Amino acid sequence: MGRVTRRGRRRAVGRPGLTATVCAAATLASAGLVACTAHRGTPAASASTARPTPEPGRAAVRHAVEPYGLDVRPPASWRAGALTAVTVVVAAPARSVVRKVALHGSAGIFVAERADAAVPTPASAPELRFPGKVRVAVRVTGTLTATAEVVASGRRETLRRVLYVSEESGDVVASDAGPEAVALTVAQRRRPHESVTTFRHRLRDIRYGDARDEVGLVTGQGVGLTVRGQARYDDATGRAHAIRAAAVELVDLERDRSVSLGVTSDDGSFAGDVADRDRRRCRRCVLRVRSVYPGVRVADEATSTPWGIDSSELNLVGALRLRVTLRANNRADNNTAFAVGDALVSATRAAGLVTPGLAVRLTALYPTARIISSFNPGGDGALHLLRDDRFDWDVTQHEFGHYVEQSLGLTAGVEGPHAIGQGQAATHGRIEGEQLAWSEGFASYFAVLAQRVTNAAALDIPHAGDVDYTDTEDVSPPLTYSLAREGPSPFVGKGPDDELTVQRVLFGLTVGDAGAGWPGMPGSVLVARAVASGARTLPTLLAALSAAAAPGRRCLPARTGSPGATARGCAAVVAIGCVAARRGTGPVLTTVSAARLAWSTGPAAPQQLRVFRAVVYSHDRRRVAAVSPLLDRPGWRPTAAAAAAIRRGAHVVVVAWQGGSPAGRYSSCPLPPTGRAAR
Repeated sequence: MGRVTRRGRRRAVGRPGLTATVCAAATLASAGLVACTAHRGTPAASASTARPTPEPGRAAVRHAVEPYGLDVRPPASWRAGALTAVTVVVAAPARSVVRKVALHGSAGIFVAERADAAVPTPASAPELRFPGKVRVAVRVTGTLTATAEVVASGRRETLRRVLYVSEESGDVVASDAGPEAVALTVAQRRRPHESVTTFRHRLRDIRYGDARDEVGLVTGQGVGLTVRGQARYDDATGRAHAIRAAAVELVDLERDRSVSLGVTSDDGSFAGDVADRDRRRCRRCVLRVRSVYPGVRVADEATSTPWGIDSSELNLVGALRLRVTLRANNRADNNTAFAVGDALVSATRAAGLVTPGLAVRLTALYPTARIISSFNPGGDGALHLLRDDRFDWDVTQHEFGHYVEQSLGLTAGVEGPHAIGQGQAATHGRIEGEQLAWSEGFASYFAVLAQRVTNAAALDIPHAGDVDYTDTEDVSPPLTYSLAREGPSPFVGKGPDDELTVQRVLFGLTVGDAGAGWPGMPGSVLVARAVASGARTLPTLLAALSAAAAPGRRCLPARTGSPGATARGCAAVVAIGCVAARRGTGPVLTTVSAARLAWSTGPAAPQQLRVFRAVVYSHDRRRVAAVSPLLDRPGWRPTAAAAAAIRRGAHVVVVAWQGGSPAGRYSSCPLPPTGRAAR
C-alpha cells in the first residue's frame, strides 16, 4: 500500500496582461467552445452572442442589439497602437434622445455631447450622428469601455459595454465575451495546429483553475474509492471560509464523464464513494467543486457555464482512498464566484425561513458587463453581478431581494434612477415614486433580514450579519449606512417615496422599537402581511399591519364621514404609526398645550401631507376625549373639552393624509403636554 501527498496550485492559462476588446467570433462547435478571432477582412461581431456554426473558424456576425442596447464594432484589422475607427451603435426606443456617448480607454477619453440636431465633429471623429452610429478614432492598449446615456419618455438609461483587448503579433485581439475568449484566441494564434481537445483543456484551465490544493492518495489492493475533503474560499481580507452547499464531482478528463460526490456541508467538507469501474478507468481525473447550489448557481455571463475550481490532475488507478482540500483565492473570477455563491446560499436559506413555500430557481451571472448589479425579471430572469460586488453580501442579497419580491408579487414593476435619502415623487410622481421606493427599500431590508435570520455574523465575513448596508469596491468612498438608526447626513429618510425610509421602517417593525412602544414582529409575519395585502407601497403595508393589530376597531379617525375613534385595544396601532414616524414618515408633534397644538410634516415634503386631524386621548389612554375637525394646516386651537383633557395629562396623536387618490394615512408618535417629540 502506498501513500502520495502533494500540494500545488491550479494555474489558469492566459490570465496575465489581458486587456479588453471586440472582434469576430468563431465557434468551435465540436468542442462546445466559443473563441474570438480577428482575421483580416472578417466583419466584427460579439463573441458573447455568436451562434454555433458547423465549420470551425467560420465567423458569426451579430447585427441586432436590444431595444436598449450599445454595441462597439472595430474594423476587421486593428493594429496595435494605431488610430482605429471604432463604430459605436446605440439602440433606443423611438423618440428618445441620446445625450452622451463616451469611449473610455487607457489612451484617453472621447466624449460626444448632443447639442440639437447638429453635433460638432472633432477631428478624431469623422462621423457623428445621433441616435445611431458614432465613428471614433482611438488608440487602445487597455480596457475599452463604451457608455451611452439615453433619455426616453422622461426616463434616463445608462448603457455600458466593456471590450477586452490584448496584443498578439502586432494585431489587436478583441472580444466582449470576457477574458477567456481573448486568452483562447491568443492561444489559438500561438498554436494554430492544436487540436480541439487541447483547446478544451485550455478552457478548463480558465474556468476551473488557479485554486490551491492539497492531495493525499492511498493506493493498494481493494475495490472502489473513498473520497474525502474540504473546500474553502478566501474573503476580501484573505481569511478562509467554508464553501457551503456546493456541488462536488470527480471528473474524468479523458472520457468527459463525471461522478457526483454530493454537496459540501456547512464546514466545507464532503465525502463520497466512486464505483470500482470508474476508478479503474480514471487515469486523468480531477476533483471539481462547482458554483452550483440548491436552487441557485453562479455562472459566467458570457457562456452561462457555472464556475468551479479543480484539483491537480490525478491517476486513480489502484487508489483506495483520496483526500483533497481546495482553497479558492480572492482574485480570479472562477474563484471569487464562491464568495458570491456563499452570499446566495444564505439568501436562499433565508427565503425558505421568511417565505415558506418559495422554491428558488435562480442563476447569478458573474461578472457582468452591465454598469450596475441588477436583477432582470423581464429579460433572462437572472441576477447580473459586478466583479466589484463579489465580496458585498448586502449588494448581492439586495438583488436577490428583488427576485423574492418579484416571486411574491410585491412589486409594481416600476424602474428608473433612484438614490437613498432622496424622495422619488418629484421625478416619478407620488404613486410611482412610492412604488419604486418600496421595491428598492424592500430589497435592502431583505438583505439585512436574510443575514439576521441565518446568523451570518457567526461566519465572520466582513460586513455580513450587521445592521448596516455596505457597498465597498465600486463606490468611492465605500457606502455604508445603518438600518437601525437615522443619519448621519445625507442618510436621512425623506418619507415613503424614499427607499431609505422604507427599509428603516421595515427593519424597525421587525426588530422592535422601545421608544415607540413596539415589541417587533418576525420578518416572516411582516412579509406574510405584505403578501396578503398585496402591498406595493409602504402606506399599504402600514394600513394592513394596523388592521391586523386591532381587527374591527377604528383606532384612528377617518378622513371623511364620522371622525369617531376608539382608544381601547389600540396601543399597537399607535405604536406602528410611531415606528414609521420616527423614521421620517408622517407628522411630528412639536407643541402640546391647552392653548395650542402644533406639528410639522417631518422631513418628507414630497409626501404632500395636506389634511390633518388631531386626536386627544384621556390621561389613562382608555378613551378618546376629542377629535379635531379636518384641518388643512399643521396646527389647531383645542376645544374646551380637548383643553381640559390636555391639562389632565392627555396624550395627543396627529393623523395626516396625502392629497390625491389613493391617499396614504400617517400618524405621529403620541406626545403628552409640554413633552418632546419622540424622534
